Amino acid sequence: PSLYGLSQEDIADAATYLGLTILSGYHNYQPRSIVLAYAGHGLGLCDNDRNLESCRLEGLQLPVCEVLLVEHTEFALLLHVKVMREAYELANRDIAIFTDFTIGHSDVPRLAARVAHAVQQLLQEKYNNVVLPDKFTTIMTGSKIGQEITDAIEKAAKNLGCGVEILNEEPGYIVARGAAELAWRSLGRAVPAGEL
Repeated sequence: PSLYGLSQEDIADAATYLGLTILSGYHNYQPRSIVLAYAGHGLGLCDNDRNLESCRLEGLQLPVCEVLLVEHTEFALLLHVKVMREAYELANRDIAIFTDFTIGHSDVPRLAARVAHAVQQLLQEKYNNVVLPDKFTTIMTGSKIGQEITDAIEKAAKNLGCGVEILNEEPGYIVARGAAELAWRSLGRAVPAGEL
């Protein structure tokens, strides 16, 4: 997940220390959960991943999406907003995230309103000085996500005047699916961790 204080350099240093090979793909940064979940749904991926130039050109033709990652587990809620086209990580430190370790889903009906409020607050902060997009693609990750939470997210988007498309397929595994897809596409382009 996206956490303040954990830098790309920290990950590369740990990999170097352990002697691990890092699969770099088309970039030198390890992707955050939002990028992996995006790829896990088959979004932001080129068809011809063996030809770097062809893949880059194809990626430039993909639609731009406003993406909201909602990771909701038994213990916490993590929100991350990012404008995406390709399943690509830039390792930008200026990220729009929200975390709350008191909004786990042990009491979902009571907490749905708090989830909606958190979503609305993060989106208002992210788009404070710009026009809100017409639609968000919301990717659900974490434990099983119930109807109460998806309804709360739809309500929050509606209150802001935005449409929302919620992707809630296999939320517990979608990040792993995206990680596997990007790792598969990176085979043959591995670089030693010390070269990052």
